[in-house]
This record gives sequence, C-alpha cells and structure tokens, in this order.
Amino acid sequence: MPKLDQDWHELTSKRRSTIFRLVSRWQQLGYFLKRLDTGHAGQTYWLGQIEACDRQYLVVDPITPKTDRAAWQEKLRELTANGRIRSDTRLS
Repeated sequence: MPKLDQDWHELTSKRRSTIFRLVSRWQQLGYFLKRLDTGHAGQTYWLGQIEACDRQYLVVDPITPKTDRAAWQEKLRELTANGRIRSDTRLS
C-alpha cells in the first residue's frame, strides 16, 4: 500500500477506509502494526485502527499465511500487556 505509506495523513478518512477495504482484515491488521512499529508520528491513529479492526472477521482468511497471523497475534498480546490497546480486544 505505497500510497498509504507516503500520504496517509493527506488522504481523507473515506479514501483510507476505501483502500483498507480492498485487503483482508488480517492484511489490514498487519499493515496497522507495521505502521505502528515505524515509530513515526500518528501512533495514536494506528493504535486506534488496531483497536477498531473487527476481529470477528479475522477467522476466515485463506490469503494471509498462518505464520504472519501468529506473529500479529503475539504483537496484539504485547500491546495489550503494555496497556497500549484495550484488554478486551479479542484475538481469533
């Protein structure tokens, strides 16, 4: 998602949302976690996106490798343990 990498702060929320809907929920979550790890401005935004990601739909995803999903689940656990996201965030 090069456009988001370069210009996410300039895109309208509707445009960002449209771009995110083009990929699976797991891919969205992976992207949000990657952006969060960059350490750049907007960490509050990315944490919010991670919390808002509807985990109900994370169960079915034939595209994202299981190893990626496991790594992202571990990152979610870490963020929860550090109090950066709500503890009621569900992992699938």
